[in-house]
Amino acid sequence: MEEDIENLERAIREKDPVLKLAHTRLENRTYRPGMDLVRDEVQYGLIDEVKQIEASIKVLQDKCKQAK
Repeated sequence: MEEDIENLERAIREKDPVLKLAHTRLENRTYRPGMDLVRDEVQYGLIDEVKQIEASIKVLQDKCKQAK
């Protein structure tokens, strides 16, 4: 059981840099200079990516709480 908890905590930590990268990419695209404030498929894709990563982190955190 302790090993499962450690694996879940490690998985959560490994998702953190991925989430930060996705947030950075989204922010850079949102505030890029000289571009109109237009949302396109790429913008929506980045938003979906961030949501999916956040959802997977939430699921891992919930599993970790249950295991504890």
